Amino acid sequence: APVEVGSWVTPGLAYDIEVEGNLAYIADLYRGVQVIDVSTPSAPQPVGSSDTPGYAEGISLADGLLFAAHGSTGLSIFLACHIFFDDFETGDTTVWTSTVGGTP
Repeated sequence: APVEVGSWVTPGLAYDIEVEGNLAYIADLYRGVQVIDVSTPSAPQPVGSSDTPGYAEGISLADGLLFAAHGSTGLSIFLACHIFFDDFETGDTTVWTSTVGGTP
């Protein structure tokens, strides 16, 4: 049987997850996107987050981009990985890009 080796409680409602390398990207419903460093599974650490215009319900990674689906309000597209270590969570928009509802 699976044995839990660590956990982290999200501020919202964890709805979907993608893992790339040591980062877990979580669609956290009403709290947007959460990014957790899982390099030490017994002690995961939050490294960044971003609100989305709607409830983050799905998440996917491809070609260095993070795609977050948020229901009727559309889709946000972010540069993945490094942005979450460059003050992304503080709102420094110089390090990321976003598209909502298909409009850049």
